[in-house]
This record gives sequence, C-alpha cells and structure tokens, in this order.
Amino acid sequence: MRAGQMVGKGMKYILIILMLLSPTLHATDRQGPDYYDFKFLNEKPSPTDKDKPKPNVSSTQIMSKLKEIHEEALNTSILNPTPQNILHERMLAVIYMDMAQKYQEHAQMVVASTPTINYFLRHPVDDAALKLQENIDDERRDARIKKLSKTHGIFFFYASNCPHCHAFAPTVKRFAQRFNFEVIPISLDGGKLPEFPNFKKNSGQAENMGVKSLPAIFAIDPKNNNSIFLSYGNVSVTELAEKLDYNYRHATNQVKYEILN
Repeated sequence: MRAGQMVGKGMKYILIILMLLSPTLHATDRQGPDYYDFKFLNEKPSPTDKDKPKPNVSSTQIMSKLKEIHEEALNTSILNPTPQNILHERMLAVIYMDMAQKYQEHAQMVVASTPTINYFLRHPVDDAALKLQENIDDERRDARIKKLSKTHGIFFFYASNCPHCHAFAPTVKRFAQRFNFEVIPISLDGGKLPEFPNFKKNSGQAENMGVKSLPAIFAIDPKNNNSIFLSYGNVSVTELAEKLDYNYRHATNQVKYEILN
C-alpha cells in the first residue's frame, strides 16, 4: 500500500472516530496548514445523518481507538519515516494535545470556582501562604504534644560507649524541656551520660519494647501501659515532635482525611 493510501485510510478512521465525539472534543479551533486534512470535521451533517441512530460507544472505547490509531501511525512512521507517515502521526499527536489542553483549561476554571475541590486552598504553594500554614500546623502540633506530655513520659535507651547516643542526648533533653516531658534514661551498659546523670539500668525494658538499635526513644503511657515508638538514631527536635504527633494520632485513630461535602 502506498504512503498516500495509508494516510487516506488513517484519515478515514479518524473521521469515523471523531464523529462519535461531541462537538466540544473536535481537534482544535486553530487555523493553519497543519489542519487542512481535517477541514471535513467542520462540515455540517446532511439531513439523512441526523436521522441515523447514534452508536452506543463509550468515551473510553473512543479514546482507546484513537490511541490505537495513533500508536499504529507512530510505529509506522518509525519503521518507515516518510514525510507522509510523519505528517500523519504528527497531526494525530496535535489532536491529542489540543484535546488535553482544552480539558485542562476547562478543568482549571471549574476548580477555581469550586472551593471544595481546590487543593491549593487547603495546601498553598505560595511562599507567604505556605509559611503561614506551616506556622499554624506547627502551633497545633506543639499544643497536642504538650497536652500529651501530661499523660506520657519518654524512655531513652542508650549505652555510655555509644557515640551516637552521646550526640543524641542533648536533643532528647531539649525536646523534653520544650514539651515538658519527663525522661527516663535507660542504660544498656550501666554507664551514664552527662545530660542524664540519673539513669536506670536496663532490667528487661529494652527486650519488652523490642529495642533493635541505639539510641532509641519511646513515648510511654504508664497508666494504660501503652508505648509509641519515636525513633532510632539521632534526629532533630522537630522530627521527634512530628514523629510523636503522627504516630500517636494514627495509633488512636485521630487522623482525619479530607472529605468533600
């Protein structure tokens, strides 16, 4: 089959598919030499066409067929990159891009006028708005953690010969002071740290908590005998706060996901 016949056959299939689409999905409103082969899309249907029943074809079937036609045209132009084959494939690609652009423009208008589905109203990306939201979130998190410190304490597992434990101890102390937590340092080798001279020797607590590495830190609810794992290794005060808040809210089913009304 000659290239011209292949293009003509491809255009015939495109016409059949696109006639099934609503008028809003026509290729484009732009004008130019790239669209001369698609001018028939704007032709008015004959009176007999109006009387014909519309085929029961879903939008998914139509888009699947368009994709199939474009993929065939692309593969053909790769295997046989003649000007006609490339023109055929590129015109199909332009149709896709124009349809996607039209959808995107309409979707942006709908989102902008519908606050319930506007993600950026809840999660802004503008620097000033983002900083404001982060400050609000931090204040709410800190308030929850300070409230939690009234019912929970901190188990800090360490060893005096562990350099990472020595590095982490000041962070644990700052975290406890900031949020009013009582810290119970538990030494696995019987030694002390400068920040925590009053410590307890491990007497099975590490085994009961399933400690796998040092340093390790847990939040403990002695009244209800519950524990919340926070971290292994040296992390910042902010990271400890985020981990405690996140893990506690998930453990107590307090996490609320956005539900559109």
